[in-house]
Amino acid sequence: MSCSTPEWLYDVFLNFIEDSEAGPNTFVSRLRGALSSEGVTFIDGTNLDREIWEATIEGSHIALLLFTQNYTESSRCLDERVKIMDCHNQFGKVVVPIFYGVDRYDVREQSGPFGEALEQLAETRLPGKGVVDVLLKWGAALTQAALLTGYSHSDYSLDNTLLPVTKFFVGLTYVVQELRELIENSSAEVSFIGICGMGGVGKTTTAKFLYNNIGFQFENKSFIENIAQVCKEDNRGYVGLQKQLLYDVLKTEVELHGSAMGTTMIEKRLHGKRLLLVLDNVSELEQVKVLCGNREWIGRQSVLLGIDESESVELLSRHAFRELSPREDFHELSRQITKRCKGLPLALEIIGSCLYEKTKEEWECMLSKLNQTVEMNNDLFYEIFRLSLDGLDDEEKRIFLDICCFFIDKDRAYAAEILNSCRTRIYPNISITNLVERNLIKIEKNNKLGMHALLLEMGRKIIHQSSSKEADEYYCQGWAQKDVLDAFARHVL
Repeated sequence: MSCSTPEWLYDVFLNFIEDSEAGPNTFVSRLRGALSSEGVTFIDGTNLDREIWEATIEGSHIALLLFTQNYTESSRCLDERVKIMDCHNQFGKVVVPIFYGVDRYDVREQSGPFGEALEQLAETRLPGKGVVDVLLKWGAALTQAALLTGYSHSDYSLDNTLLPVTKFFVGLTYVVQELRELIENSSAEVSFIGICGMGGVGKTTTAKFLYNNIGFQFENKSFIENIAQVCKEDNRGYVGLQKQLLYDVLKTEVELHGSAMGTTMIEKRLHGKRLLLVLDNVSELEQVKVLCGNREWIGRQSVLLGIDESESVELLSRHAFRELSPREDFHELSRQITKRCKGLPLALEIIGSCLYEKTKEEWECMLSKLNQTVEMNNDLFYEIFRLSLDGLDDEEKRIFLDICCFFIDKDRAYAAEILNSCRTRIYPNISITNLVERNLIKIEKNNKLGMHALLLEMGRKIIHQSSSKEADEYYCQGWAQKDVLDAFARHVL
């Protein structure tokens, strides 16, 4: 495919090789989060056929080239680089190199370990006479790219407090901008802003983007997640939340013997400090009081969230097709499905991921099932959730429910090790990856497992609705105290 003057489909094409063990705090994850929080549309060539990634390179305004130590392990990355430099030479495409953990000189000259790995890859891919030709082609593109103005990771320090965010931030950019303006233009000494909306509409996602977007302006900051769930499951929930806030600001562990002591210490130790504090999933006024003091909640600076029909179709398409818009013969089906989902981002993400690489007949079957659900309320989420689970094999379903009950906020490697000893599947990491791709679970900060609060609630609801034998398997492993006692009574007393 030859380069041509394109209409921009994306703002940025990312050229990189992703570490299979990469977590949310890797450079690529942070880069994606930063681009998304600024409303920049981007794509990469991972899992795309050559014809598709060539078209997306042509259709992207800017190409960001991320050089890393393992970059030369991927012939796809190098072939993409050749295509990118062709478009740069012929049509002036903007190309920005970034050097992360590798020296610009080694890339330019193909020297050192970088050059050795490049030769080894060429010999593996094209044994014989073809090695010289492919090395010349790759080398010319690498040399030219390394001579362009760019950035070196060694010249900057990373903010380790950035939060993991969704890959596709559709329809809420204007809300983040509105929130920024509210904060920046507020004349009050302490500004309270409430983000309101029903479950799954994008409140937490918006709050995370805002936190990542303006956090650098604050010397002290804290993002406290899923407060309602923590308080519900932990008798010392308030104390735990207070300890997290104090640790985030003071950078040291503080011993508290009650929430009253915590409130007093927060008032004394944080008084006079400029602080960005985000409280996620607040369900009661008392949860705010124990962290912020006795202040009026919520004032005039409240924001309601939602996305329109065109943005809903785009969000569905990004997950179902990995493209900005549906394929030609799927337009009407996409419109009907987004309408049935009432435009709610969480529902669209789950349905879109479930329909990825599915046939038109399977789309029609999904629409038929959605049409059988009740009118829009939490039951619709539950039906969508069940439809997504139906697309998993039995082992993946069990692992999902295991994560619901035992591994939220636990390290991924730790969870995989435990699951490997308990389940029949040899490689639980494969199941975890599949669940992430279906947007049923998330890899959070510090490589910990996470899940949307609504999905967590529904997963546990499924366990409650299971047969007594299946449910007891979970309760007897120590999930919910009341249910453990009930199971004990059934089997022992």
